Amino acid sequence: MKLKFLVSACAMSMLCGLSVGAQAAYPERPVKLIVPFTAGGPADNVARILSSALGQTLGQPLVVENRPGAGGVIGAAEVARAKPDGYTLGISNADSLITGPILVPTAGYDAAEDFTLISQVAMGRQTLVVNPEVPVETLPELVALAKEQPHLINYASFGPGSRPELIFGEVAAQSDVDWIGIPYKGMAQAVQDLLANRVQVALVPSSLAAEFEAKGLVRPIVVLGEERDPYFLPDVTTSVEQDLHTPIMDTHMWVMVFGPAGLPDEVSKKLAEAIQTALGTSEFQSQIRGAGHYAMPGHYGEQLQQEFLVEQDLIGGIVSRSMASAD
Repeated sequence: MKLKFLVSACAMSMLCGLSVGAQAAYPERPVKLIVPFTAGGPADNVARILSSALGQTLGQPLVVENRPGAGGVIGAAEVARAKPDGYTLGISNADSLITGPILVPTAGYDAAEDFTLISQVAMGRQTLVVNPEVPVETLPELVALAKEQPHLINYASFGPGSRPELIFGEVAAQSDVDWIGIPYKGMAQAVQDLLANRVQVALVPSSLAAEFEAKGLVRPIVVLGEERDPYFLPDVTTSVEQDLHTPIMDTHMWVMVFGPAGLPDEVSKKLAEAIQTALGTSEFQSQIRGAGHYAMPGHYGEQLQQEFLVEQDLIGGIVSRSMASAD
């Protein structure tokens, strides 16, 4: 009997040791990182920079897979359905995580309930730009022109619930101005029509605004938010400085790593720590700026959960009101 007890105790000890070892060994094979947008876009660019850095830290490759469609909903839903073992992750922005389930009722997920939020990675500042033929220098001047010549100003949109729709809708409601959104499937076609003056104004990443301004192709009129963009457009005033500001302008195009709900704490913690290590290096920060973003260290764990809920309430409320008014 005593021998049987000793054997059982040894077996239990070995099993516990194997369990601890298995947890500590994560990841033991390549990790799939799903981008719910096409290759070459902002989230995809960040994903490929991050996958290289994390592959070195974690000792296993992160394989980027693009799953575009339905404004990011298809790829995000695939992550929500994945086994919560840390081998299928997602990287995306507010468009697929927050607005997607509102605009696509069949999405089948709620970001606050069906995902484990791991860490913010990067964020991009947004700037309103106009075709150089439009005789304005600021957002208030653009609003005044639209009032003087109704239906003259068209803006590039990406459909209901997209960031341009929300921002221009908020400004229209605040300023009693009438302008028309022209829908596009992607940024490339929208910018092409902006340069041809088929649309007069567009919301673009600050990095792209700076690149096109240097070539004389667009005129940046306002950086959205409270602070100027110190790297890309330091001389362009903000919506707060121009005294035409709405709450949606305080949100930026962040990119976040997330996993399915129920991801083990030790896996989520290890991933967050690896991401924070990458974000703290000058090499990674330089690469992210080269892709038009800023690194976002420090946004993980409980702080990230709270920040996300605040933004979900803000954006979700604006999208819902926008859809209700359209009906």
